[in-house]
Amino acid sequence: MGAIFRHPFFTPGHKFSHPKAKAVWNWSNFVHGHIPPTETAVVVNMDETSIRLYQKPGHGYMVKVARKQKRSAKSLTINVPKGQLRGTFTHVAMICDDDGLQPHLPQFLFINRDQISQTEFDSMQQEWHPNVRAHRVVNPWMTNDKMKIVLKGLADAIAAKSERRRVVLCADAHKTHIAASTWQSAAAHRFFYFIIPPKLTWALQPCDTHLFAIFKNRLSTTCQQLAIANGRRRWDITLLLKALNTTIGDVLNKRSWRKAFDDLGYRGNQQDVSKRVLEKVDLIERPEVPNVIPALETLMSCFPLRASIPIGHVFSAVLQADRVRQELAQRRPPEAETPELPSSSGSRGPHLHLVRLGHSRSLAAVGDGVETATTASPSLASPPAMLPRLVRLGSSQRFRSEPTGHEQMAPPPLPPPSGTSSSHC
Repeated sequence: MGAIFRHPFFTPGHKFSHPKAKAVWNWSNFVHGHIPPTETAVVVNMDETSIRLYQKPGHGYMVKVARKQKRSAKSLTINVPKGQLRGTFTHVAMICDDDGLQPHLPQFLFINRDQISQTEFDSMQQEWHPNVRAHRVVNPWMTNDKMKIVLKGLADAIAAKSERRRVVLCADAHKTHIAASTWQSAAAHRFFYFIIPPKLTWALQPCDTHLFAIFKNRLSTTCQQLAIANGRRRWDITLLLKALNTTIGDVLNKRSWRKAFDDLGYRGNQQDVSKRVLEKVDLIERPEVPNVIPALETLMSCFPLRASIPIGHVFSAVLQADRVRQELAQRRPPEAETPELPSSSGSRGPHLHLVRLGHSRSLAAVGDGVETATTASPSLASPPAMLPRLVRLGSSQRFRSEPTGHEQMAPPPLPPPSGTSSSHC
């Protein structure tokens, strides 16, 4: 056999990187284009990470206090059980592009009840930052029920600050993130929700690219500082939780994450995508991505291969927002009409009409009588039209649009032809 050529593991991107990147950018631009003009977009990225019970110190220089303690009888060693060396719990981190809202975004901790006693857990309740939500649970892994808790906590935090903000939530393609119950909960809280493609989160997920490396390094350093300051010789979970609380306040609450969303192109356009991100997804220049509804093939590239896509729930929040906007436009008197303001992305997307065609699983979007799959959207929205209702036909599961009231009315009778006379010369 001849030599087998293998790409090194650090090769930037692959042949499927840029189509997936364009797919998620298209989805992001689409939901930004449908934000009501009276609301402001807040882009939020949510991701889970595991927190080790024992933060093992890395190699490096020691501070003066540590050198002194190492030479003393106390030393720097800590007695840690083997179970604690391997134990972890879940931290659901959230960052957004709004600096004023970031300190109020909930940070969820799901801790196994075998790792912490009820007394220790209650003693920490007074020390948490106001935006930390700690839960003592049987299983710290993410489930559909925990996703409902997370989404409700996010909705309550946003509503407490302003009702004029529309959350544009993005997350990876974990099975709990793409479950039908998750899409239903997101729509119930009026979230616009899109998925970052699998195997591309290392390059396109804000928490992975900008947050977790800084966060984990600061957490490890803070744990060592607290252990030295308190003279701890035995492992204690309350020490870790205090260090975690301090790290959340210093890293998550006090830093600005707007640049992370600009670099990754998740603010309605890709004008500020960084060169580093373009290299990761194997692109030379910034692409021109439309804000029309993604085609079904494009949408499927953002999900795992064998995932069941709940297409009926994916765009339900967008349909609901369009329906409300059209009802308000119909109630507005003609003399009081005002031009619609552009969205935060600088353009307004077309009105959404979903049509499913036969067994080919093709998906099309029709806006104002024109297929948006091949037509670019105008800079300002045209007068809103009534959205057709989706009607299921028989066992073939096709969808057709039922005509609205003005489409069901018969046309007026034509006037009699002019220029004719019944008299004769």
